[in-house]
Amino acid sequence: SFLSYIPCDFRYILVKMKSAAETGYCFNIRRLRLQEKLVLLRYDPIGKRTSLQLTLKSLI
Repeated sequence: SFLSYIPCDFRYILVKMKSAAETGYCFNIRRLRLQEKLVLLRYDPIGKRTSLQLTLKSLI
């Protein structure tokens, strides 16, 4: 397939994730370029609870 010829560095992008609880908590994560936008359920240390983390923007 075409993806097997793409160098490893170009298959992934760095995206900024932001808490849906609007606490201001953000973190960066690597995801596949061809994958849909990420939505994660992850602990928010500012809100001290588990909340949804939504893709804010692509960094690279």
